[in-house]
Amino acid sequence: MTVTAVQAGLTYRAIMINVRTFRWERALQLAQKHKVHVPTVLFERSKYLAKAGKAETDKQFQQCNSEVEVDEAMVKQQEQQALADEAARPGAVKYA
Repeated sequence: MTVTAVQAGLTYRAIMINVRTFRWERALQLAQKHKVHVPTVLFERSKYLAKAGKAETDKQFQQCNSEVEVDEAMVKQQEQQALADEAARPGAVKYA
């Protein structure tokens, strides 16, 4: 599904599918490859770890956290923009 979403230009959706299915490495890989939404992946992972009461142990995520500034307001703004961009695509169908 995520390959099809990326091929259709729905990179944000592909990343979020991986986040929602806890495929963190794949979500980060897609974000880095397409140079978009890396802070979103880091933000969602930090929320997940905080809720689980765990600390970050994955070296790839630790390195990204030290290199990328994660600002919740910016992440929310990027998410809204990505959703608006998807909705504005020709032939886009609004889901209920």
